[in-house]
Amino acid sequence: MGGYGSTRWGQHTKRRTIEDGLTLPTRPIREVLRGGAASGSLTWHRGTGEERKERASIGYDFFPDPVPGVLRLRYERGKRDELEKRDELGKRGRAVEVIDYEVRLARTPLHFGGHRVWFVCPLLKNGRACGRRCGKLYLPPGARYFGCRNCHDLTYRSSQTAHEFDGLYRRLAIMMECSPEEVKAALER
Repeated sequence: MGGYGSTRWGQHTKRRTIEDGLTLPTRPIREVLRGGAASGSLTWHRGTGEERKERASIGYDFFPDPVPGVLRLRYERGKRDELEKRDELGKRGRAVEVIDYEVRLARTPLHFGGHRVWFVCPLLKNGRACGRRCGKLYLPPGARYFGCRNCHDLTYRSSQTAHEFDGLYRRLAIMMECSPEEVKAALER
């Protein structure tokens, strides 16, 4: 009971990971904050070099009042090019949904002067506003709104594979009469 391969790990669904979706950090927004009210867009790309393609883009408006400000996000949900292809074939496609909402900003003082800007999570969790301060907002596949990692129940891909082979290391250690750490170290060389 409980030997290597005895679990049903292949039959459960893993949690969604941060790497699967879009990440909106405060870094590009900080430049906008210095200049007052502004509008613009942010773009995510896929691939490198000649194979680099636009993955997604969002428009934003920054309003400095009330201090520290509000960031209004606008983007489309759904793939317009796939919708047009389906329409050419005479089939009904999924309509493109326009998402438009505001994300409040917060700021905290730094020890040596200045301040740090945070997003305030705009999502509801269990019927209550989250309101968590976060340095990044996430939009996993299938979600409508950017929100914090906690609200979207996201994890890191590396945390799902961190102890993937521990059972194998223990089994080999028993066969080789040494510790699992020694087996792991020998295999990593």
